[in-house]
Order: sequence, then C-alpha cells, then structure tokens
Amino acid sequence: MGFATPEQVEEFFDDVPEFERMLLRSGIRLVKYWFSTTDEEQQMRFMMRIHDPMKQWKLSPMDLRSRVRWEQ
Repeated sequence: MGFATPEQVEEFFDDVPEFERMLLRSGIRLVKYWFSTTDEEQQMRFMMRIHDPMKQWKLSPMDLRSRVRWEQ
C-alpha cells in the first residue's frame, strides 16, 4: 500500500523474529493468530458496513483502497 519502501519491509521481516525471541526470553507468552476470510465473506462485510449506518464507523478510506487488493 506504499507505506514503506522495499528496504523497510525487508528490515521489518528481519527484525520481527528477533523481537519475538526477545519477548519470549523476557518470559512473555506470545500467541499469534492468523485470521482469514474468503473474498465473498469480505465483500458481504463491506456491503453491510456501507449500507448499515450502525456499522459505517468500521469502514475507512484505507479499507476501500485495500479491498481491491484482497486477492494479492
């Protein structure tokens, strides 16, 4: 999405494992979750957010820009 240069992304991926090891050495229990939905489910959620005034607060311009990149 253009938030970081390729070099910054690479540095992030190099740094994260060491940071996680540091947390573990400090006695912190690290639990990682991967949440994934189908394209159809995500489309339904976006439509609900667009049309339901009580859910519109959940929808940001960033969400709309990232929606077209869902499969990427």
